[in-house]
Amino acid sequence: MHRRADLLLQPDSLAAVRETGGRRCESAAQRADVASEKPLRLTALQRLGLAVGTPGGRGALLTLVAETVRDLASARGAVVLLPGSSGAMSVAAAHGIQLHHLGHWPVREAEAFARPNGGWAARTMAMREAPVPLRALVAAHDVETLMVAPVPGPDAAFAGALLVLDPRARAVEALEALEAAAAQVGAALARLRLERQSARRARRARLLAAAIDQLQLGVAIAGPDGRIRYANATAARLRGTERRALRGLRLDELFPSAPVPALGDDADRWSGEVLHQRPDGSAIPVHLTVTSLRARSRERLATVLIARDVSDEKRQQAQLMESDRLALVGGLVSAVAHELNNPLAAIGNFAELLRADEEDPERKEMLETIAHEAARAGRTVRNLLSFSRPSRAARAWVRLSEVVDRTVALRIYDQRRRRIEVGIDIPADLPPLWADANQLQQVLLNLIVNAEQAIGSDGRIDVRARPFFCNRLVELTVEDTGPGIDPAVLPHIFTPFVTTKAAHVGTGLGLSISRDIVEAHGGRITAENRPEGGARFVVVLPTTGEPSPGPDSLDR
Repeated sequence: MHRRADLLLQPDSLAAVRETGGRRCESAAQRADVASEKPLRLTALQRLGLAVGTPGGRGALLTLVAETVRDLASARGAVVLLPGSSGAMSVAAAHGIQLHHLGHWPVREAEAFARPNGGWAARTMAMREAPVPLRALVAAHDVETLMVAPVPGPDAAFAGALLVLDPRARAVEALEALEAAAAQVGAALARLRLERQSARRARRARLLAAAIDQLQLGVAIAGPDGRIRYANATAARLRGTERRALRGLRLDELFPSAPVPALGDDADRWSGEVLHQRPDGSAIPVHLTVTSLRARSRERLATVLIARDVSDEKRQQAQLMESDRLALVGGLVSAVAHELNNPLAAIGNFAELLRADEEDPERKEMLETIAHEAARAGRTVRNLLSFSRPSRAARAWVRLSEVVDRTVALRIYDQRRRRIEVGIDIPADLPPLWADANQLQQVLLNLIVNAEQAIGSDGRIDVRARPFFCNRLVELTVEDTGPGIDPAVLPHIFTPFVTTKAAHVGTGLGLSISRDIVEAHGGRITAENRPEGGARFVVVLPTTGEPSPGPDSLDR
């Protein structure tokens, strides 16, 4: 008992006991701190994992990464470094310190610093070991210790680095947590990259689909099984069905009345023209081009069909052939008119000679009729010659009334046969026009013939003219009592090859040529439907040879 008390009272022994107890207390406190930090680190990693797996912006995610990494290591600050577009490292996010720029730090040098042994382990170092681009960070913030973890990218490529400044947590736990965070960041960056690539591909696909939908060509794309996976609106219109009905059809069923031949294993392209019978009974000529898309292994990936409606081309070809035929007929008419002119003149002259010597009134009247009809036939022949003879726009002062009379005389036989009445109202004091008489006759003849064809039979055509705008302009109007012009065609009535007539009746060029002639004379021509029925064409021509004023300046 006394020996134990002596030991307790010895100063050296007492100090030793106190030192041992102090170490035990300090160790217990550290264990308590570590025990309390582990749930915090676990919570931070869980929060980071949720952020990584949640769709969102890249900037917000990296800012959260920097904040979480700082909390994991109980550090003064944290920095996320990623390769920039210039081939050097850049600051993607920072937390706890103000750092926005680095010195030039090539990615290769940064990777060598973050992965000195080629691995992905995090490590701790003194700031005196830091590379030159990080020394400004040291000077600005008095950093003593640096913890770095490389961020792994796809295919084990270097994707960046996480830097922790002056970590206060135990090194082992902090490094483990930092490595886990770096792995999550690498996965998140890879996911964001894939999302951006997928979004870009989706945008390109939408733009391509929108562009294809605007084409006037029918486009259908079939998969390796030959069934249609995509078809644009024009393809559905050409087939005569709804667009959604095309999906899943076999490509050779797209035009059932003219099946598309299947391409063989060695065939990559076919083109040809088919006549497609649509569900409504109408038939249209369609030019088809079928192309195979193959992989390098020659495996067929898809088949693309392009369909083009060639109805307009066929119609224009027919109209051009009709124009050539009419030109040939015009040449024949000119030759025949020359052959008829002399005999008609002889008939008229001999009839006049016989009439002068004839005393029988009845026979004299018959000879007068012969002479009169020969003269009328001669005028018709001369009008035909004048109209069919090529001319070089020889302009002179022309009286419109003479042009109208001469043109109507050419059509009087057909008009009587069809019981079409023609009314002419041309003032005697109408100012003359500085124009080419033959070209004006061509314009007027086109308008009158169009009116006759629109009426068919039993109708009326009115040709009127009047001066206005202080006699500087003349307005020529041709009206008919026909059915009028289709409102859908009216805006395009002067376009070449546009016609409302049946096939082989017109070429669709007459009104286009008329417009060109009128505009060459400084005038303009318009078309409209009459409220009471029928069509009205209005030609405005200047009397001075100068272009006519605009519509807004006309004082009627």
